[in-house]
Amino acid sequence: MKKLLIVLIGLPLLLALLLVGVSIYTVQSGVASRSDLEFLFDHARRDGIVAAYNTVQTHLYGVDLSDVPDPSYGREEIAGRGHAPWVIRGNLDERPRVLKFALAEGIWAAYDTESASLYQVWEGDIEFAGAAYDYRHGPQPTSRGNAYARDAQGSRWFIEVAGEELPATVRYLGHEYGPGRATAGMRFSVTAAGFALELTEWPELGASDGEKTLLREFRGGDTPGGVTAGFYTGSGERHLADGTVTVALGATTPINPPSGPDRGREAGNEELLRGEQVIANSDCLACHGETHRISGPAWSQVSGKFRGKIQEEVVGALTAKVIEGGMGNWGTIVMPGHPDMSEEDARAAVTYILSVPPQEADPAPPLDENGEPYVA
Repeated sequence: MKKLLIVLIGLPLLLALLLVGVSIYTVQSGVASRSDLEFLFDHARRDGIVAAYNTVQTHLYGVDLSDVPDPSYGREEIAGRGHAPWVIRGNLDERPRVLKFALAEGIWAAYDTESASLYQVWEGDIEFAGAAYDYRHGPQPTSRGNAYARDAQGSRWFIEVAGEELPATVRYLGHEYGPGRATAGMRFSVTAAGFALELTEWPELGASDGEKTLLREFRGGDTPGGVTAGFYTGSGERHLADGTVTVALGATTPINPPSGPDRGREAGNEELLRGEQVIANSDCLACHGETHRISGPAWSQVSGKFRGKIQEEVVGALTAKVIEGGMGNWGTIVMPGHPDMSEEDARAAVTYILSVPPQEADPAPPLDENGEPYVA
């Protein structure tokens, strides 16, 4: 019995050591790269050793395995797509976990999986740089060309119940392919106050009146009546994730290469003190609480959207919103403008708000006509 246990324990260990040795030799001898081995290990884990072996035969030894289903693990060229593989998840423009779709030759769409939002649609390509691609540490993949649409702020999701919007959180669930890998979609969940919906967005290139369009088709499972997910874009446009949202792809703007990571900064004590004084002497607290929502979002909700950091482009956009007023970013209630407030005071107030410790909102569900929580 003891000998059997030794064999059962020792054999896997011996095989593991042998595998490590072969891997090191393979990389050092130039037969395959480190990324190739990582790909093969993942391939074997997901699809089995036989599938990984077939891929080795196909790519390293040129064996014709055309009758083997997907021998290249999704890296084969798909007709009409501009890259192989045509769906890629990874960093882009110093953003982590971005899902990229090569919709057509020279046309890409990229999604921020953390916020389940469309980040950019552009005409051009991706410079694949970095350790996973060319062994250089430091560089990251970047988009190149001209952007049709770009949303650096990201979407804010909600669930609409009986006509009332509940601020929602989203969670990326992966991506999936349609038949023959000819189509693909991003899967994610939308959750708010006990309501949870799972959706898949299937992006596709379209055309209308001779102009390119992006068709954002949303599909979901069975949902209770009267419950729908939706989102506001960074510019305040409101859409329901029910059916197809069409994005016009008209004029383009050149994509500027990233100048370096902008993680934001912490506010100084003098900035915080001035911002707190501006807010105390204004009407802001009539609609906003520091950690709780009134008719407008809590400061902690606003800072949470931007990870509690001071980013100059965000400060500029929110400063204009404070002075001019508006609606759409946090619901349908209009925020009055403050035309008499100086830009310096508005910036100070915004800086203070963005410095409030962020927290996830936990809104109560809407009530029905009897004052009870609404149930779909």
